[in-house]
Amino acid sequence: YYGGAPSDGVGIFVRSSRCTLGDVHRIRFADITPDKHATQVAVTAEIRDAQTGRPLLWTSVSHLKAGGGKHNESMRLVQGKAWAKLLSALVTTGKRLPLVVCG
Repeated sequence: YYGGAPSDGVGIFVRSSRCTLGDVHRIRFADITPDKHATQVAVTAEIRDAQTGRPLLWTSVSHLKAGGGKHNESMRLVQGKAWAKLLSALVTTGKRLPLVVCG
């Protein structure tokens, strides 16, 4: 559940002896796309050096709409564009770090 609504899951894992999580941003595609019943989500996290605390990079992972067919394909396109817009805003304002996008 995310914000009290059923949601798919994603995860970002780090080797805690080397890295820690800094800022974390979570989105539910139902909140930013026309499909208000979408269960797909994305998480973006700042990865920091565990020893120094220095920000190293951003990483983002998503679960886009699954399945075949034109409807699901069009939903993935809408979700991907919304995700890209959010990531673009994140990396161009504030901390300018490399971005690793996973799916």
